[in-house]
Amino acid sequence: MGVDVPRIMLDDVFDIRIFICYLLDSFGTLSGKQINDIAVLSDSVNYFDLVDALSGMEGKDLVSVTQEGNEKIYGLLPHGELALNEFLSRIPRSIQEKSYDAGKKVIEQTRLEKSIRCFITKNENNTYTLTVRFLNEIGGPDMMKIEVFAPTREQAEKMQKRFLENPSEIVANTMNLFIK
Repeated sequence: MGVDVPRIMLDDVFDIRIFICYLLDSFGTLSGKQINDIAVLSDSVNYFDLVDALSGMEGKDLVSVTQEGNEKIYGLLPHGELALNEFLSRIPRSIQEKSYDAGKKVIEQTRLEKSIRCFITKNENNTYTLTVRFLNEIGGPDMMKIEVFAPTREQAEKMQKRFLENPSEIVANTMNLFIK
């Protein structure tokens, strides 16, 4: 019988701000959504505490904030870097490691979202098509487009979920069919 390891979450606003500085130092600029996704995936910070800490950082010269469309993009400023260097020891090593691993996943997912579109359409005969488009990042036509038939929406959603869980493996296997 194993011993349950207690879950550690940050709840102090100052510590959460240092945590955000840690994320920005580790990954460069991040959107508010990416910061939230990392915190949720690593189970390090409560959503409401994160929003409160993040909004309080904007006027304290810890982070830069720019607007891109509907999204705020955060970057680490020199004062934020100084605070991080001084107070990083307040953030448990387990949270640092979990959030770093979560951050790598979120960054990869963001990169894929910019180069792949995956959507489901309903056909006239009440069947469905899963379409996967591989965008040409320098412009022009799609690099590749795959359409897969599905008799039900549920099956199309399962295929879409499977694809989005590990798109790089599926893309590599598909490309290998043409290369070999």
